[in-house]
Amino acid sequence: MCILQESGVGVGTDPEIFAIDKNGIYRSLIGKLGGTKANPKPTKHGFVQEDNVAGEFNIHPAFSEDEFVTNVLNVLGDIREILTPMDLSIDITPIALFPAEELKHDLAQMAGCEPDYNGWDLVVNDSPDLSATQKRSGGGHLHISWDKVNSAPLHRPLLSCIMDITAGVASVIMDPNTERRELYGKASCHRPKVRAAGDSYDGIEYRALSNFWLKSPSHIRWAYNTVRQAVSRFDEFSERIDSGDITGVEVSRIINNSDIKGAEKFCRKYDIAVG
Repeated sequence: MCILQESGVGVGTDPEIFAIDKNGIYRSLIGKLGGTKANPKPTKHGFVQEDNVAGEFNIHPAFSEDEFVTNVLNVLGDIREILTPMDLSIDITPIALFPAEELKHDLAQMAGCEPDYNGWDLVVNDSPDLSATQKRSGGGHLHISWDKVNSAPLHRPLLSCIMDITAGVASVIMDPNTERRELYGKASCHRPKVRAAGDSYDGIEYRALSNFWLKSPSHIRWAYNTVRQAVSRFDEFSERIDSGDITGVEVSRIINNSDIKGAEKFCRKYDIAVG
């Protein structure tokens, strides 16, 4: 069991899932799941909320691999209990194609409530335009609480870049879906979290991953361990970035272009785990 508590690191997540009916048709969860960004709905093991037409859930922070897996699976179980009486079931996919009638609500056209950032280029990412598509994306964002980010002004974006190295590149190999990155999930996509500014922790929300890793306990363990690797090898990878051995151009190209061969070569070279 990998433990991060001694390093003062907590790992959370707020993934998005979709609901399908008995005919396999995607159904909007607006007005069905309950909870909002400002006021998430408590469940037995965490929280849920409606996000566009998807469902989003929040776990309690985890400080070990086993705790993270348990927290994720427990809240997924909570959602199943909510959806079953509606004759709906969970569908975990990075991209879902909804019938037009399921997207008529104004909330179905909203794309993100806050800006996110590119850690390599230090710029604000553009928000996607959902008005011209019936596709909706499911993210598998990781929340990383780590006080070390306060020790230097650029440690938060740097951590997002190192998460690209330990998680984003490997996800290109593991996640066969390439459509989501047309809407969300470009390299080093993150939101800084600052306790002094009102956030609940100091760290980042790493937003490049889709929800693909929710599909099995082994993949959930992999997601947790990408954070462990980013923390334990933070200084090493910082030096490799500073020296030019690893560049944002290379990493961004692999992730944004879904370059599987490039990802495989990169992971072999830098001993990055692929789940």
